[in-house]
Amino acid sequence: MSQLQTRKTTDADSSDLIATGGSAAAAGELIAKSGGKTLEYLFIISLPFLNGDKKLDAPSYWLIEAED
Repeated sequence: MSQLQTRKTTDADSSDLIATGGSAAAAGELIAKSGGKTLEYLFIISLPFLNGDKKLDAPSYWLIEAED
């Protein structure tokens, strides 16, 4: 029988929108619990007045910034 080997992975998480940051933060937590590390978060649109990127454990980037 062969042993199951685990390896650490790195990930860049991407999504279409960053608002409150809850979904992206949850994805980052799942990656961390599985032994990985999030390098960055990538979004198409950001709603910066909601400060969602402050909840994330890695730098975040977006293409479009919407105002309130």
